[in-house]
Amino acid sequence: MATICVSKELLREHIAHRIHHAQDEAYRRGKQEGWQEGQRSGATEILVTVLKLRLGTLPSRLESEVRSLSFEQSQNMAIALPQIKTIQDLEAWLQRG
Repeated sequence: MATICVSKELLREHIAHRIHHAQDEAYRRGKQEGWQEGQRSGATEILVTVLKLRLGTLPSRLESEVRSLSFEQSQNMAIALPQIKTIQDLEAWLQRG
């Protein structure tokens, strides 16, 4: 039976390297997720602002629904904005969307 002998220093270096790699990966993922959330949040704020300018005060239920849209849904609503001229149009879009 063969015995593997690993020095404590080599083991520490290996563990430190693995920890550093895991930290780098977590940082990269966190940065990407933060960027995506910033994109979604920015798109949502623009939509809410444009809708308020066009329709006046939004009922809180509708504003909440708009704020909960995914990034893709926000993009779709942005494309549909020219057709959203009334609160009823907004409600209909949200039901379909």
